[in-house]
Amino acid sequence: MAGNLTRAILILGGEPLSADAVDLAESFDEVLVVERAVRDARDHSLADESLAYARAQQRLHDALDELRAHGLRATGFVGEEAAEAARRNAHELHPDAVVIEPAATTLDGILAAS
Repeated sequence: MAGNLTRAILILGGEPLSADAVDLAESFDEVLVVERAVRDARDHSLADESLAYARAQQRLHDALDELRAHGLRATGFVGEEAAEAARRNAHELHPDAVVIEPAATTLDGILAAS
Protein backbone atom coordinates (compact mmCIF):
# COMPACT_ATOMS: atom_id res chain seq x y z
CA MET A 1 0.00 0.00 0.00
CA ALA A 2 3.05 2.27 0.24
CA GLY A 3 2.49 3.55 -3.29
CA ASN A 4 -1.21 4.26 -2.75
CA LEU A 5 -1.21 6.16 0.52
CA THR A 6 -4.14 8.49 0.88
CA ARG A 7 -3.14 11.66 2.64
CA ALA A 8 -5.08 14.44 4.22
CA ILE A 9 -3.94 17.88 5.27
CA LEU A 10 -5.89 19.00 8.31
CA ILE A 11 -5.68 22.77 8.68
CA LEU A 12 -6.57 24.10 12.10
CA GLY A 13 -6.76 27.75 13.06
CA GLY A 14 -6.99 28.11 16.80
CA GLU A 15 -9.98 25.88 17.34
CA PRO A 16 -9.73 22.57 19.18
CA LEU A 17 -9.79 19.40 17.12
CA SER A 18 -13.44 18.45 16.65
CA ALA A 19 -14.91 14.96 16.66
CA ASP A 20 -16.08 15.58 13.08
CA ALA A 21 -12.51 16.37 11.99
CA VAL A 22 -11.26 13.17 13.65
CA ASP A 23 -14.00 11.18 11.89
CA LEU A 24 -12.98 12.66 8.52
CA ALA A 25 -9.29 12.05 9.20
CA GLU A 26 -9.94 8.39 9.98
CA SER A 27 -10.70 7.74 6.31
CA PHE A 28 -7.09 8.51 5.34
CA ASP A 29 -3.87 6.55 5.75
CA GLU A 30 -1.86 9.56 6.85
CA VAL A 31 -2.75 12.99 8.20
CA LEU A 32 -0.57 16.11 8.13
CA VAL A 33 -1.83 18.63 10.68
CA VAL A 34 -1.11 22.30 10.06
CA GLU A 35 -1.91 24.29 13.17
CA ARG A 36 -1.98 27.95 12.23
CA ALA A 37 -0.30 30.41 14.60
CA VAL A 38 -3.42 32.52 15.03
CA ARG A 39 -3.09 35.47 17.36
CA ASP A 40 -5.72 36.16 19.94
CA ALA A 41 -7.86 39.20 19.06
CA ARG A 42 -6.47 40.90 22.17
CA ASP A 43 -2.85 40.45 21.02
CA HIS A 44 -1.33 43.58 19.52
CA SER A 45 2.44 43.51 19.97
CA LEU A 46 5.24 41.62 18.25
CA ALA A 47 5.78 39.65 21.46
CA ASP A 48 2.24 38.34 21.00
CA GLU A 49 3.39 36.58 17.81
CA SER A 50 5.70 34.43 19.93
CA LEU A 51 2.81 33.71 22.25
CA ALA A 52 0.60 32.77 19.29
CA TYR A 53 3.30 30.37 18.06
CA ALA A 54 3.66 28.80 21.53
CA ARG A 55 -0.12 28.36 21.81
CA ALA A 56 -0.21 26.82 18.33
CA GLN A 57 2.53 24.36 19.28
CA GLN A 58 0.48 23.23 22.27
CA ARG A 59 -2.67 22.86 20.16
CA LEU A 60 -0.66 20.89 17.57
CA HIS A 61 0.69 18.59 20.27
CA ASP A 62 -2.85 18.02 21.61
CA ALA A 63 -4.28 17.37 18.12
CA LEU A 64 -1.52 14.89 17.24
CA ASP A 65 -2.02 13.07 20.55
CA GLU A 66 -5.74 12.78 19.89
CA LEU A 67 -5.35 11.58 16.31
CA ARG A 68 -2.73 9.03 17.33
CA ALA A 69 -4.98 7.83 20.16
CA HIS A 70 -7.47 6.97 17.40
CA GLY A 71 -4.78 4.89 15.69
CA LEU A 72 -3.99 7.42 12.98
CA ARG A 73 -0.60 8.07 11.47
CA ALA A 74 -0.26 11.81 12.05
CA THR A 75 2.50 14.39 11.79
CA GLY A 76 2.31 18.14 11.76
CA PHE A 77 3.79 21.57 12.06
CA VAL A 78 2.87 25.10 13.07
CA GLY A 79 1.98 27.11 10.01
CA GLU A 80 1.50 30.72 9.19
CA GLU A 81 -1.45 32.65 10.54
CA ALA A 82 -3.02 33.17 7.12
CA ALA A 83 -5.04 30.12 6.05
CA GLU A 84 -4.06 30.38 2.38
CA ALA A 85 -0.34 30.51 3.24
CA ALA A 86 -0.67 27.51 5.57
CA ARG A 87 -2.53 25.58 2.86
CA ARG A 88 0.10 26.45 0.25
CA ASN A 89 2.98 25.39 2.55
CA ALA A 90 1.32 22.05 3.29
CA HIS A 91 0.65 21.38 -0.39
CA GLU A 92 4.31 21.88 -1.15
CA LEU A 93 4.95 18.81 1.02
CA HIS A 94 1.98 16.73 -0.19
CA PRO A 95 0.54 18.09 -3.44
CA ASP A 96 -1.75 15.06 -3.83
CA ALA A 97 -3.38 15.37 -0.40
CA VAL A 98 -7.00 16.23 0.34
CA VAL A 99 -7.46 19.34 2.47
CA ILE A 100 -9.70 19.16 5.52
CA GLU A 101 -10.55 22.52 7.04
CA PRO A 102 -12.96 22.15 9.97
CA ALA A 103 -13.99 25.82 9.85
CA ALA A 104 -14.83 25.45 6.15
CA THR A 105 -16.62 22.13 6.59
CA THR A 106 -18.85 23.75 9.18
CA LEU A 107 -19.98 26.27 6.57
CA ASP A 108 -19.96 24.12 3.46
CA GLY A 109 -20.20 20.58 4.74
CA ILE A 110 -17.53 19.53 2.24
CA LEU A 111 -13.90 18.58 1.95
CA ALA A 112 -11.94 21.07 -0.09
CA ALA A 113 -9.73 19.12 -2.48
CA SER A 114 -6.84 21.07 -3.91
